[in-house]
Amino acid sequence: MDLPKTDIQSRQLGTGDIKKLLAKYMIAALIGQGLQMCQITADGIFIGNKIGANGLATIGIIIPLLVIAIAIGSLIGIGASSLAAIQLGEDRVEHARSLFGQSIWYSLILSIVVSVLSKLNVESIVRFFGATGGLVASASAYTSVFFYGFPLTVTGCVLYFFVRLDEKPFIGMLALTVPAVVAMAIEYLCIFKFNIGIVSSAIAFNVCVGSWSLNSLYFLLNKETIFKMKFSRF
Repeated sequence: MDLPKTDIQSRQLGTGDIKKLLAKYMIAALIGQGLQMCQITADGIFIGNKIGANGLATIGIIIPLLVIAIAIGSLIGIGASSLAAIQLGEDRVEHARSLFGQSIWYSLILSIVVSVLSKLNVESIVRFFGATGGLVASASAYTSVFFYGFPLTVTGCVLYFFVRLDEKPFIGMLALTVPAVVAMAIEYLCIFKFNIGIVSSAIAFNVCVGSWSLNSLYFLLNKETIFKMKFSRF
């Protein structure tokens, strides 16, 4: 059942001042993405200073996988949230909720399948991206850990865009900033205190981006959100 007309008309998106909305959402996005970039920079500094050239070379080989993970999540998240926004604008809330549910399930199932298949072919993947000689072992170690968090990364991206659609840009911002700070601290400890090595970078990435999936708690616990995570929307 769709929301009452008054509830739809009270939403800021579609009724608020465009300039104010743009500033609000832009500031939240810039702060969140800024902290994410800080984490990436710190990753390079930590790896370069502790592990050296081989560590940076490993990161260079793995970077396409990180980009692919975020790209898949953004592909689904931007597309589904845009369609859902159109449905909300037409007062078709149930259709918007259906799009939300389908996109979450689709991203989760797709990413799990990709993760399992990739885990079975780690060495072939890193060789495809250019790993040779001694870099095969370090790149394989990184990739093995990375794919444990792959489903969280993809699904987290989708959830991030729906949090923004639900008019909570600063919750989305917190989902980017807090994990970034935590990831920097974890990577520093893993590299300099516990000497875990290149795997530390993979752990940090999973924490930094995979934690976006914690936005699911917002949709599970918040009674006022338009979107709800339900098995029935499979």
